Formats: sequence, C-alpha cells, structure tokens
Amino acid sequence: MAHGLEARVPFLDPAVIDEIMMIDPQHKTITDERPAEKHALRAAFEGTMPNEVLWRTKAMQCEGIGMTWVAELQHRCNKMVSDEEFQNRAEIFPFNTPHTKEEMYYRIIFEKHFKGMDKFVHVWEGGCRAGGAPWENEAYTREGLKDVKQLA
Repeated sequence: MAHGLEARVPFLDPAVIDEIMMIDPQHKTITDERPAEKHALRAAFEGTMPNEVLWRTKAMQCEGIGMTWVAELQHRCNKMVSDEEFQNRAEIFPFNTPHTKEEMYYRIIFEKHFKGMDKFVHVWEGGCRAGGAPWENEAYTREGLKDVKQLA
C-alpha cells in the first residue's frame, strides 16, 4: 500500500478535490461535536440515505460487506500460537510484547526472517487496527470491530 494508488472515484475528480481543499480543515477533524470519521462527507449526504447507514461505525472493508476473513485470519493465528507460548510472550518478546495471538504470530514470522531486529518493531502510539480507531474504544478491539451485526 505504501507504493500504490487506491482509486476512489469520484474522489479523484479534480473538481471534487478543488472543493475539498476549500473546506476549513477544522471541519474535517474528529471532535466531540463531530465524532464520526469523514463528518463533512457524511453531512453532505444527510437526507439522501438512512441515518443508520450514513452514520454507522466505520469498518474494514471485509466487515462492511459481511465477509469474515479477519475472523478467519485470527482463527488461524490462534491455532499457530499455543496457549503456553502466548502465556510466555513477555519472556519471548520483552520489547513491544504482543497483546494478541495474531500479533504474536506476526512477531514469530518477523523474528524468523529478521532475527534480533525487534528494536525496529515500533508500535504506533494509540495504534490503529481499523482506520483511525484507537486500540481500545467502544467500537473496536485490537482485533477489529466488536459488533459486526450493526453493519447488516
């Protein structure tokens, strides 16, 4: 993703970009008064679609369309890391100790290919699994959206 372009038509239209650039950045920022991501965009479509859809919690694409590949991925990671390994994770990875079996599995793979390089593993402060959501809040856990039923 660092070297690709994800096209979001019509958001790449020069006229749309020009309009967006004219919006005061304060109106694009999440605040107590504007708690939803993309508040200005959502507000622009108010009255054209049901509020339950317009203002629903942001989700990863797979969750938003009802697929469960994130759950499948977590299931596979849980099988790859034993309960005993996970209990000893702080001894195995004392630096940036993994919080979930999924994180631990990724660290095991990283260590296999980049032995002793864990000093380069940096955790984003207030980290994010799903588009701007902090690790712990009402809607998300480190593993993703807590309640995918709201997306149905």
